[in-house]
Amino acid sequence: MKYFCMLILMLVTSLSWAGGWSQRGTVTEVYNHGYTIMIKMSGTNVDYTDTCNSTAYYALDNTDTSSFDILFSQILMVHASGKEAQFWIDGNTCVGQNNNYQKISTMKSFQ
Repeated sequence: MKYFCMLILMLVTSLSWAGGWSQRGTVTEVYNHGYTIMIKMSGTNVDYTDTCNSTAYYALDNTDTSSFDILFSQILMVHASGKEAQFWIDGNTCVGQNNNYQKISTMKSFQ
């Protein structure tokens, strides 16, 4: 029984996924560095990672062009309109400048 519990604990630990919703706020800055997009929101950024070195911005990964285009369009729309948004943050994946920032996986916007 002891070994079975240890096995279950090891399995659950290996399957853990760091991530969750960012703070709800307005997009205050969109920083386009050419190869990456950095996003700053009002409020205190949420930290879901032990591996990314900075929580000053969230980052949009541009390697998946179809999802990048959709997310970037929605971010620009929210920024221009002043509406609030939330990002689903993947805390296990660091992207952006020098791979230091938490990755935006999805987002939702509010009226």
